[in-house]
Amino acid sequence: FYSHLAIRAFNDVELAVVDKTLHSLGIKKVEDNDTYIIKKLGKLLGADYLVFGRVNANKKIYLALYSLNSIEAEINIVDSETCKSVW
Repeated sequence: FYSHLAIRAFNDVELAVVDKTLHSLGIKKVEDNDTYIIKKLGKLLGADYLVFGRVNANKKIYLALYSLNSIEAEINIVDSETCKSVW
């Protein structure tokens, strides 16, 4: 989704790499206001920004020959150096 929002191209870090990094640090959960962890993850992953989110609803609607998937999510993109929300 960030490719639709960004002015410049970004590369992403695969979720498995993020999970492995968190596991190596003994971290099970990261909040978007934990400045120490955000800065540490940014450096370890070489990331300018970290994306935090929560899926609130996931619905599938079937209408005869047509189906629709909808997801309701809260997303926060945080600058890994300043720890401030940028979106």
